[in-house]
Amino acid sequence: MDPRFRVNGAADFLAVWVLLFAGRRQGGLVAEDAVLS
Repeated sequence: MDPRFRVNGAADFLAVWVLLFAGRRQGGLVAEDAVLS
């Protein structure tokens, strides 16, 4: 597997996790709905 693909995948996973965490902190489900849909 291309190492760059792994790094990009990890960065995408981290970005999604941060968005979910931020959405929960703000008390809104908009971010979570956008990611899950």
